[in-house]
Amino acid sequence: MPNVTKFDHSIQESPYTPGKGGKAVVRSNGAVPGVRNASRSLDGSKPIEPGWSLGFVAILSYLFVEYTRLPSMYPMLQSIPIAKLLVVLTAVGLLTSARPQSDQRRSSSSGSVDFAILAFLVACILSALFSGLSNIESLVGMITWAVVYFLISRTLTGPWRLRIFIFLLLLLCLKLSQFEIRDYVTQQAFGRSAEFLDKHGVGAGSSDFFGNGEDFGVAMCVVWPLAGSLLFGERKKVPKLFLLVCFVSFLVSIFLCGSRGAILGAAAAAMTLWATNPKRIVGAAMVLFFVLGTFYVLPGAAGDRLRSALHPDQDETAQMRLSLWGAGIHMFEDHPLFGVGIGNFSPSYLNDYNGETLTPTVFAPHSIYIQALSETGIVGTLPLLLIWFFFLRVNSRTRKHLKTLGLAHRKNFEYRVSVGLDLAFVGYMVSGAFITVLYYPHLWYLLGLNVALHNICLRKQPEIAPAESRVPLKRFALAAR
Repeated sequence: MPNVTKFDHSIQESPYTPGKGGKAVVRSNGAVPGVRNASRSLDGSKPIEPGWSLGFVAILSYLFVEYTRLPSMYPMLQSIPIAKLLVVLTAVGLLTSARPQSDQRRSSSSGSVDFAILAFLVACILSALFSGLSNIESLVGMITWAVVYFLISRTLTGPWRLRIFIFLLLLLCLKLSQFEIRDYVTQQAFGRSAEFLDKHGVGAGSSDFFGNGEDFGVAMCVVWPLAGSLLFGERKKVPKLFLLVCFVSFLVSIFLCGSRGAILGAAAAAMTLWATNPKRIVGAAMVLFFVLGTFYVLPGAAGDRLRSALHPDQDETAQMRLSLWGAGIHMFEDHPLFGVGIGNFSPSYLNDYNGETLTPTVFAPHSIYIQALSETGIVGTLPLLLIWFFFLRVNSRTRKHLKTLGLAHRKNFEYRVSVGLDLAFVGYMVSGAFITVLYYPHLWYLLGLNVALHNICLRKQPEIAPAESRVPLKRFALAAR
């Protein structure tokens, strides 16, 4: 009898098997530590999707620290640069993490965003140098936001990570929203009038970009349309309930915060969705929610202030903004190339451009457009315009790629995120016309999510599309196709 080689079946078979194009995939019965399974393909295998890692945990922790403002709440932590340490930890995790070969794919569209941000960063450095580095803190802050954009766009490498990040972002904003609503009700209970609260604003948090009512309004104006876009199309009951609570709470906070710019931004986001999808119920539903909010939630004093903006000569706040914008234009005319320097609007205004009608306590240009022109000049404004243009173009190409896979419908998570990011961007651009939020995190978070989503969608293979596209194709796009 011939010798027969016996195999030891106690040795488990490797979960990896060659896939198309030489890419490694995971067998349907295999499990790899730190890796989650993505959508099932036709042959029963599952592409590798990264799960928990040092970099991913660090970027989530950074988001938590930024939106809870822990150092401001606990003085003992103020001496520790927690946020910056978490940024460094995210970078270390990103550099040391092992990524599948498919994760190395990068789009030329996302590369365009990288280039535009790098050009804007160089412009900010030149602006600071020509101003004598008089505000080095603002320059360091801008460099930090550029790094955060890069880390978000490179760490969120799969749909699961994207879901977790957006969920945490919405959850943290929901916490701030309910705090602001409770604070508004409490102040009214103690006898403060609606006119006083609307004039002075009601924010959330203790400082930075949430303590001021107008700045807080921009934050809500960014997440409200994102929550709405995810809500209309969600099929699971618990996530749908969570998104509905976020959607309603964010809208109420926008009406109560005392920011006319935030209300206009939310209105622009809702109208944009309805105008680009006039035959779809989703846009009409967002407009209906907004209109109902203006009737039943918006305080009467806020409505009066909105109407007073139509007569700026009789509105003290409007006159103040017009004077500040005029001073910013004069700064640009005097320093057209590099501006007065990043973060230098306030000292320049107080020293050289202060009008007789304003007090020295006014220190912000109250517009991202005036802020860019006056502080960075034409050298910084042109790259910033490219950043905004590439944001919309990348999102448009994301939806175009999903359409080729049969996934461009509102039941698809990535598609809803793409539409929500465009609407959030519209809200930011409109509300930012009246508020100084250029160096705040909102734009750079949106850019990071935008590029991350684009690269995630590009990694979707055509063979997994049929399993995800059982819902009939419906038009639910926003930007140019």
